[in-house]
Amino acid sequence: MTECSNCHAKNRPDAQYCPICGIRLNISNFMGAQAKMKRCSNCRALNRLEATYCHDCGLPWPAQQQRPRAARIFVSHNKDDTIWCRDFVRTLREHADADVWWDEDNLHAGNVVGELGKELYAHSIVIVVLSPNAVTSGWVALEANTAISLSVEDDQRVVLPVVAEHIDIRELKEKLTVLSSFVRICGPDNSGLEPVEAARRAIRKLSLVSPSERAVLVPLASSETKVDARVRGSGLYAQARYPEALAAYGRALNMDITYALAWSNEGNTLHILQRYPEAMDAYQHALQLAPESLATWINKGIALIDQGRYGEARDAYEHALALAPKNPFASRRIGDELTLLKPSEDAQAIQNQTIKSGSPDANRFLDQGNTYYGLNRYEEALAAYEQAVKLSPQDANIWTNIGNVLIQLMRYDEALAAFDWALQLNPRGISALSGKAVALHNMNRHHESKLARCELTILQDPQNAAAWQGKSQALRALGRYAEALTAADQALHFDPQLAAAWCDKGYALSELNRYDEALGAQNCALALDPQYVRALNGKALACWNLKRYEETLAIYDQVLALNPKDAVIWNLKAKVLRALRRDTEALQAEQQRDILQSR
Repeated sequence: MTECSNCHAKNRPDAQYCPICGIRLNISNFMGAQAKMKRCSNCRALNRLEATYCHDCGLPWPAQQQRPRAARIFVSHNKDDTIWCRDFVRTLREHADADVWWDEDNLHAGNVVGELGKELYAHSIVIVVLSPNAVTSGWVALEANTAISLSVEDDQRVVLPVVAEHIDIRELKEKLTVLSSFVRICGPDNSGLEPVEAARRAIRKLSLVSPSERAVLVPLASSETKVDARVRGSGLYAQARYPEALAAYGRALNMDITYALAWSNEGNTLHILQRYPEAMDAYQHALQLAPESLATWINKGIALIDQGRYGEARDAYEHALALAPKNPFASRRIGDELTLLKPSEDAQAIQNQTIKSGSPDANRFLDQGNTYYGLNRYEEALAAYEQAVKLSPQDANIWTNIGNVLIQLMRYDEALAAFDWALQLNPRGISALSGKAVALHNMNRHHESKLARCELTILQDPQNAAAWQGKSQALRALGRYAEALTAADQALHFDPQLAAAWCDKGYALSELNRYDEALGAQNCALALDPQYVRALNGKALACWNLKRYEETLAIYDQVLALNPKDAVIWNLKAKVLRALRRDTEALQAEQQRDILQSR
């Protein structure tokens, strides 16, 4: 089994992401620093020479190397546009050479943010479906911002807005600023398109026509712009159709020889084809035109590593870190590369030099702690974080990192205190709440852990009825009955058809001695699911407390008809029969209970 370095959960040896906390498992779980490597052509991560799949993006070998493959598309949308998206996704799947991910088919319950982050990282094309609802959606903004942040350190990625319903460009600039400057697929004046037409336009723009349809593909229109050509090149790159991608980048450069992004993309493609001198020449052109391009510096460093030019690669990475020292995606990518080469020298040397170069401040110690943490040097990471928090005691992020490293050191009580302090400073701190749930789980405080996990889900999705219902269960288990009732009511506000929420409301009302109301709630649950055993038991509890013994007995008989081997119910039935003074039957029920308990 492989242990997660963040929460210590045990995972299968081939696991890429931790199912408990959702983070990508540390690269050191998969390979030793001196192992021979090969590079994935999809995400460009280094892997063991014998790897059968990429540890980072999950694509199998050798299908994803040099041979054409399906592009990987992530569709971001607001839930109110689901009907439009169904036809849009269906058309993409039928006519595009692509694997399409969207939440209705692919998102599983659990760590929603971790799952979305994993899939956004694994899919190089992100289509953002825009509508008035999407423009104001926090989830769409989160996904779009994440996709664009990833594209900053990997310029082969494509973010493509598609308009499903007319949007006001002024509102887009105000609410979803990151996408306001992107070329959109839309009708006149930002009007919406029918889903099939929108999908066909996206397929054409990205050159994702399926192999069976390429023979009848209409030649490219003469109106193709340099941006069109570059985006088509990235679509072809995503399918490992590298010669065609080079041709598309060449068309873009023929239109504008100063198009730095096209030069950088051409360098990436030449690098994958192992045409290193030409790749380095393309990167040089790109950096002359755009010397502050983070992605180009990173990609140049990757190409230099693959040529064994480690000193020059380190220089390129130092340039990248100087441009964006706080960019988490760039830091992770650079850290992975340097850790594989010289785990304890190169990566840490950059941080040590940063602290020595000027007066100490919290961010420098925080960066040093993060680097130590990534190298699994937890005591040193904790010391750096403690220096940072002395300089900035009101920084919730530092307290969260202290909590995380204390979990690694199995100092769970202290970790819990750190997370609680972080949440006092920032009650909406997702990472702190997630860490608190892990700490409580490791302390065997499972009801509190469940409560923290449900609150985390609610923080991310306030209208998640299942999360409110789970919160109600956890609060009731902790003896907080009034709060449990409130949580159940919230669940029913968002989903009145959720039988489990009616059931939990009934139990909370029983605990508050409001038995008539409890009985009504359990009846609502049973109207939705007549064989819901938990609701039947809840109804029996309410009837018992109302001294309606005949009804209680009839309910227990119904439960036993569904599960005749439940010793607890036989015991409760015997108790009811005693109350009815039917002692002979009660004795028979007790005998049946004893038989079942002895097995």
